[in-house]
Amino acid sequence: TQERVLERLTRTGGRWDADKAFPPLPKDRSETAWRKTIDTLKVNEMRLRLAIANFPLDQLDAPLFEGSGRAYTNMHGYMDHMVYHAGQIALLKRALKGDNS
Repeated sequence: TQERVLERLTRTGGRWDADKAFPPLPKDRSETAWRKTIDTLKVNEMRLRLAIANFPLDQLDAPLFEGSGRAYTNMHGYMDHMVYHAGQIALLKRALKGDNS
């Protein structure tokens, strides 16, 4: 999701592509590969924050590409998406602890 939104904000792509939206599971599932994935997520998050911070205010109401929603809607949608996943993680953590409250 980070990469798609970043592509949209920087006008380097971002159209719907099922292969990019649902990539295959990685073959390497080692601890090292997991750490690399986390590092990539952190770098992409920083790149996305910078793209949002530097996005021209006068273009917030404009579509990011023909047929897309407004830039503002894409940014807000990304944040909503991340909060949704944070909630999923919180529920999974609670379930793993056996907390039924």
